[in-house]
This record gives sequence, C-alpha cells and structure tokens, in this order.
Amino acid sequence: MTTIDQTTDHMSPFPLARISDIQVAIYQRWNAYWIAGPKIGLTHTEQQEFLSAIADADPSIKLGVLPRRLDAMAARTPTGHVYVAHHVMLPAGTYGWSVLLSDGTTVLIPRLSGDLSMIHGKPAPPAASVGK
Repeated sequence: MTTIDQTTDHMSPFPLARISDIQVAIYQRWNAYWIAGPKIGLTHTEQQEFLSAIADADPSIKLGVLPRRLDAMAARTPTGHVYVAHHVMLPAGTYGWSVLLSDGTTVLIPRLSGDLSMIHGKPAPPAASVGK
C-alpha cells in the first residue's frame, strides 16, 4: 500500500485558503493536476467538470472538515513525480475543499497540501416531478 508523505509531498506549493488559491495552484502546477486526475480514477468528464467548477469559482465548492476515508489521493514529490495512494485515511479534522460532481463523485483537496483526492459516490437520483 502506498502512503502519502504529508510532510513533503504536496500538489500545491502553498496552503489553499481561498478558491483563488486553488486556481493559482492548478495554474502553476497544471501538468501535475492534469496527470493526477486519471491516476485517482477521475474520468475525463469528471476532471473537466471539476476544473470548470474551480475556474468558475462555483458556489457549490465547500470549505470544511474532509471525510477521513478517501478512495484515492494523488500527491507530488519535491522532484515533480505524481503518485497515488488508494484507500486513504486522512487524519481526523483535516480541513479542505470539496466539489460534488453531477455523477455523485466528490473531489477533495486538503487545504494544507492541495493533494487531489476523490470519493466515488452514487449518482444523484433524478429530481421528483410534481404532478397536478
């Protein structure tokens, strides 16, 4: 099992306090984030939806305590190598950003590291129609 070295391996070169910080981190390390998406299991469509939400500063992006159990997390070594750990357990109280995608997948980014993470969810049920 691969583990993430949270002391040195960060996708972002700085903490992500605002959505604009995420935008800058992705811009500065575009290649690492682009490589990380498929490595953690995001489809092309999911990755595009996530990147669009960040670029647009979508109001659905939330800052808060992240779930402890993640399906996958990508990190970047100081030399630029992107690697992935699966079935990750975050420390309790890890604060970060979450983006819920239309298929139920949640993309998560810990505030301190900027590591790209995800949890696959079930697709949202169709909205109930209201009859007369």
